[in-house]
Amino acid sequence: MKEIQIRPVFVNTRNVRNFGVFMDGLALAAGEGCFGAVSGRAGLGKTKTARTYAAKHGCAYMQVLQIYVSSELEFLKGVCRALEVKGKFGRKGDAFMAAAGALERQKIPLFIDEMDMMPRWGIEVARDLTKIARAQVVLIGEEELLPMMRRNARVWSRTFQHVEFGRMEVADVMMYCKEATGLSLTPEVAAVYHQASDGDFRIVKRDLIKTVQYANANSTDKVDVKMAQIAIKTGLKG
Repeated sequence: MKEIQIRPVFVNTRNVRNFGVFMDGLALAAGEGCFGAVSGRAGLGKTKTARTYAAKHGCAYMQVLQIYVSSELEFLKGVCRALEVKGKFGRKGDAFMAAAGALERQKIPLFIDEMDMMPRWGIEVARDLTKIARAQVVLIGEEELLPMMRRNARVWSRTFQHVEFGRMEVADVMMYCKEATGLSLTPEVAAVYHQASDGDFRIVKRDLIKTVQYANANSTDKVDVKMAQIAIKTGLKG
């Protein structure tokens, strides 16, 4: 039997479909400075979905790094890199105007991922970008993101769309397994992975890697409940 492989795939899950609807709604406010918000706990596919959408539709994407948290200048340099603005900026005012100018010219949404890591001034800088550039800025983060935005009335009044990522469904597990590995899971088997992972995509992927290893070792392409339980049991815990 040919060895089973795991391929990198992007699966059109319920979260992905909801994200597309969210972006379609935000597009109706094109030309107006506003926010979109994408929230949900870790492991649900927010980053992968945003990266893939940005690459496909020509949007700008950046991910908050620890170095940005303590420096407005470094944060703005990050925005400039996401917008492919070249230049050496020694002052935050120069970096801000370069970023705002690029956003206004390019007329594309800017995704800022892990925005919930940023201190209060970060969201104020993002708000200034929406105002000056009349741009759409999509903030992505975990559960704390929405309360953080609500605490700032000026930010919340500019927030036009929100989508919350939920847990993977059993059907999503089946779809991902089929597209990534070629293995067909019954709903009963997929439910085993779903329950063990609590719908966390990363954990599902990790357990399926163990399953593929086990299947290859036993020269089989049939995954039953027992095999799924063994793979999960021998995988990482916690």
